Amino acid sequence: MSQQQPDALRLADAIDPFVRTSSPDHLTSKVAADEMRRLHEQNDQFADSAIAMAGKIKSLLAENELLKMSQYGSGRLQELRTQRDELQKQVAEIGQLGMVLREQRDDLLSALKLVLLTISVGKIILWLKGKRNDKEPIS
Repeated sequence: MSQQQPDALRLADAIDPFVRTSSPDHLTSKVAADEMRRLHEQNDQFADSAIAMAGKIKSLLAENELLKMSQYGSGRLQELRTQRDELQKQVAEIGQLGMVLREQRDDLLSALKLVLLTISVGKIILWLKGKRNDKEPIS
């Protein structure tokens, strides 16, 4: 399948044979034909450059998106680190509160043991007094 020849090349080919055979001003026509060929070649180079630039633009856009995501990720990471630090502070505070509560519990248990011991001793004393009253008068 043959491609259609671009207008610049077709016109250059049309001018060139005419120049050789019938044009009185063959130099101007020859220069025009050569210039059309040069412009066509330059146009092809520009087209290739445009394709390469389009690829580079796509690549830069992709890099830009990655950078945006990275910056978002970096911001999110910082936000998560801040939340983690806050949670660690809260855990430390809860740990300190737990120690205070354990100390208070231990103090309350000690006080309860003392109360129970006092009650037990009081019952024993009352029991002993009751036993003495039953058997002998206390002098």
